[in-house]
Amino acid sequence: MKKSLKLSGIIAIALSAALVSSTLASAATPAPGQVGSTTLRASHPQKPTSWNYLQDGTSALYVTTYLNILESLFETTATGDLKPLLAKQFTVSKNGLTYTIWLRKATFHDGSPFTSADVVYSLLKNKTALNGILSAPLSMVTSVKAVGPSRVVVTLSRPSNQFASGLGTPATMISPSGYFESDDVGKKLIGTGPFSFGAFRPDVDLTLDAYPKYWGAKPFFKKVIHSFMSDESATISALKTGQLDIVGMLLGAGVDQVKPFLSDSKYSVFFNPATSASYLFLSPTSKVLQDIKVRQAIAYAIDRKPIITAAVGGYGKPSCVVVPTWTSTWNSDYCPYAYNVAKAKALLKEAGFANGLTLDFPYLTLAEFPASFEILTAQLAAVGITVKGRGLDIGTWVQKVWSTATPDYEINHITNNASLLSYGCKGTTPPYGYGILCDPLFESYITKNDQIVSPEKYTAAMKAMTNHITDEAWMIELFSKNEPGIANVKLTGLAKYRTDYEMDYRNIKWSAK
Repeated sequence: MKKSLKLSGIIAIALSAALVSSTLASAATPAPGQVGSTTLRASHPQKPTSWNYLQDGTSALYVTTYLNILESLFETTATGDLKPLLAKQFTVSKNGLTYTIWLRKATFHDGSPFTSADVVYSLLKNKTALNGILSAPLSMVTSVKAVGPSRVVVTLSRPSNQFASGLGTPATMISPSGYFESDDVGKKLIGTGPFSFGAFRPDVDLTLDAYPKYWGAKPFFKKVIHSFMSDESATISALKTGQLDIVGMLLGAGVDQVKPFLSDSKYSVFFNPATSASYLFLSPTSKVLQDIKVRQAIAYAIDRKPIITAAVGGYGKPSCVVVPTWTSTWNSDYCPYAYNVAKAKALLKEAGFANGLTLDFPYLTLAEFPASFEILTAQLAAVGITVKGRGLDIGTWVQKVWSTATPDYEINHITNNASLLSYGCKGTTPPYGYGILCDPLFESYITKNDQIVSPEKYTAAMKAMTNHITDEAWMIELFSKNEPGIANVKLTGLAKYRTDYEMDYRNIKWSAK
């Protein structure tokens, strides 16, 4: 009996200590949503169609993972410079064909060491990716060789500005050797970043867990819950009610609800510089669209300002040239087909369509695309073009329109941040990819421009290429957009620049004020 009483006393003391410990821990760690909490709750309106970035043709995968879970050799700064990441430095041979890259010591989230073998493996894999943002900057790579555990030599078939700048993009994201042949592929990502791939609830959220063995500065937040919230009205509501700390990007209906937050002292509204071109693209497989007069008529029918107002809440700049980064030196106000209904009708008549024509338009049912579809349908109808619309979810759209050698569309709309150098008939980006449309002049621009060293000559050559694409009207630029985001005003360290739509959680923390 005494033994039992003694044991009971020990249990009671232990329970009491546990309760005190729990209370102290609770007091020391603020709940999510409170200043000081080490859990960040964020959202984005899009979800990836897969975690296999070699096969996923969308940018949604990179939003959550790039720089957070997966790291590239370098990262691109707001000024366009390369900053060391997994690589410490590189040198280039005088002929511009050989890059020697020195690597830092790091550890993958599965505990394996990061070495030159992983770089060789990843670059060769990335070169085969469906997404041109990954594969295009590596298209001129002829070999990647490891020279010891911490040095890699990359050989190119020709000098390339695109490869050099691509060193600081997802094109050089690194996964461990053998990853794409493992059972993990498509299910989880294994990187070297400050966060590891945590609990994933399909269509709901992904949890990012701070990685204790990260080689660099440790993030403030121990956990990030990244929610996939396509209903942007619900997103705004969740932010107002304290269920979210940050809305990384608003792409659809939510942009119309941003204005009140601009004057609300509890929140900060941020706009990243425009790095995306929003444009129509026409199918080269359509017999009707082979006639440039029809393509020109479509271009003349477009009034950009109402589209910007309806689709992105006015947070965009009208443009006729496909230049994703608005600050590029070759950006211009060149616009050979400015809005003109009379000219559009006249061109259709000359092309033999005085009584009009019908075009198939399988549009995306997310972000700005439903609203832009409605405006575009009305504008095209005004010149005699009937649009046969069918809404597609992003997975179906990628499969049937974007990442296929047999696309099923005639006219479409996308917002993309790939450089024009990523297009071309050898690439995978519509309307030129998969050998569907091979424009000899455009192909020569892609090859020659990429090798130009002089900044002045490069700007002139890129401007000539951009103007040529505009003239051909297979791609009809609508606007460059600035996606708004909203955060708790007490959060600091939000990135002011994006490379590829990423939500960079590395430096976010609570303000000390």
